[in-house]
Amino acid sequence: MRLSTRISIGSKCLERAAALSSFMASALIRWIPEAQFPYPIGYDTPWYLASAKLYAENPRPFPLLYFILGRLYSIGIDPIISMKFMPTLLYGLLGLSTYLLARKTLMWSRWKSFTLVLAVALSPAMLRASWDLNKQALALVFFVSSLSLLKSLRSVKGAAAFIALSMLTSASHQLIYGLMTAVYILLVVNVVFRGFKGMKVDLRRLSTLLLSLGLSSTLFIGFWYHWNLKAVTASTINVKVAASTTTFWPEKFTQLFLFYNVGLIPLAVMGLYKNEAAIAWLTATAVGSFSIAFPPRIAIYLPERWFILVAYPIAIFATNSLSRLRLDSPKPKKAALAIALIILCNSLSLPLLGLSAWPSIIKGPAGYVPAHMACSSIPLSDIEATRRLVEEINQTGEKAALITHVGYGGWARYFNPQMPIVTFAEWYPTMQTVTQALEAAKAKGYSKIYLLWYRENEARELGFKKVSCEGGLTLYLYNGSG
Repeated sequence: MRLSTRISIGSKCLERAAALSSFMASALIRWIPEAQFPYPIGYDTPWYLASAKLYAENPRPFPLLYFILGRLYSIGIDPIISMKFMPTLLYGLLGLSTYLLARKTLMWSRWKSFTLVLAVALSPAMLRASWDLNKQALALVFFVSSLSLLKSLRSVKGAAAFIALSMLTSASHQLIYGLMTAVYILLVVNVVFRGFKGMKVDLRRLSTLLLSLGLSSTLFIGFWYHWNLKAVTASTINVKVAASTTTFWPEKFTQLFLFYNVGLIPLAVMGLYKNEAAIAWLTATAVGSFSIAFPPRIAIYLPERWFILVAYPIAIFATNSLSRLRLDSPKPKKAALAIALIILCNSLSLPLLGLSAWPSIIKGPAGYVPAHMACSSIPLSDIEATRRLVEEINQTGEKAALITHVGYGGWARYFNPQMPIVTFAEWYPTMQTVTQALEAAKAKGYSKIYLLWYRENEARELGFKKVSCEGGLTLYLYNGSG
C-alpha cells in the first residue's frame, strides 16, 4: 500500500513537472526576441497599446484581450508593460494547453507530449502568430484547452469546462471562432456517422458539442455582432480579398505556406494517423488555406492566417512520426535525437528568433513575416520621434486629425488615443497613398490636418508645411495650397 501511494505521488509530481516544463519552455522561446527590443515587439502590437487606453475609458467585453488590457490599464499598469509580457505568457499557456491536449486527448506519453510542445513552440508559423496576433493567440489557448477535454465530456465538470472554454474562444477572436465552429461541426458529423454505421452513439458527447456550438455562436453573433449577419460574414468570408489575392496565387501563398510548414511536412506525412480532433483541425484549416486556389476562389478570412493555423495539426502528425522512427523514448540518446530533429525541421525559426542569419539559399522570409521578430512596426528611433511630435500636437490643444502610415498609426494613437487618425498603406484596397488619405480626411470635415511622414517633397506638393522635425521624421500641417 505504501509503495502504491509513493508511486502515485511520484507520478503526480512528474506530471506537474512536465506541465510546468511545457509552459516554461514555450515562454522562454517566445521571450528570446522580446528580450532583444526595449518596446513590445510586433507590427500590430502598437494598436493593442492604444486599444488598452480606449477600453479603459469605455469597457467592452469583445474582443476579450482588449478588455483585459483595458482593465490592467485602469488599475495603473501601462499597456507597454502589459504587452511586453502578455505575449510571452500566452505562448507559455499555449505550450501548457498543447501538453494537456497531447496527454488527455491524444493519449500520448509525457515525453512524447513534451516533444509536441517543442514542435509547436519552435514552429515558424506559431512564432509568426505570436509576434503580433495576440488576440488570436489568446483564443487559440482557449480552443486548444477545450480540445484537451474531448474525452471528459461524459462528466458534468468536463462538459461545463468544455462549454466555458468554447465561449471564451468565441469572445476572443473571429478567426478562431470560425475554426472552432468548423472543428466542432466535423466532430458532430463524425458522431452521427458512427450512428449510421450501427455503432453506439455517445449522446452526452453529441449534446455537449451541440450545446457548445449553440452557446458560443449566440455569444459571438448575438452579443458581439448584435445579430448583424452582414458584419459576421465580412469577418469570416471576404470576397474582396479573394478578388485581389488570386492575382498572386500560387506564387505568393505557396511561398508562405512552405515557409511555415516545409520542414515538418515530410514527418507529418510519415506520422499521419486516425485521430478525429487532429483530422478535423487539419481539414478545416486546409479548406481555409486553399479555398482561394480553386474556383469559385472564395477567400475565407484571411488565407494567410489559415496557413498559420494549419501548422498546428501538421505539428501533431509530425510529432507522431517520432513513434514510427522509434524516437519517442525519454532515454538520453533517443531524446537528444528527437529534439535535434525537431529543431532541424523548424530551423527557419532560428533567424526569426535572432539566433542565426538566414540561410544563403533563402533571400529572406516570405511575405507577412518579419526578417526577425525583435522589431516593431517602425524603427526604434522613430518611436521616440513619434512620441515627441504627437506631444507637440497635444500641446496646441487643437482638435486636429493626423495622417500617417499604418505602421506609425498605432504608436500615434497610443500617444494620443482621442486624436482622429487616418492611416494609409500600400496593401490597403482604397487608401494606399498620402493623397488618398488626405482626400478622406477632407471628406470627414477635419478643420486641421497634420501629416506625420518623412518624404518632404511629397508633403509639399500636397500643400503641407513643415511644423517640426525629429530625426528623419517630420510633422507637417496642411495649409490647403497644394
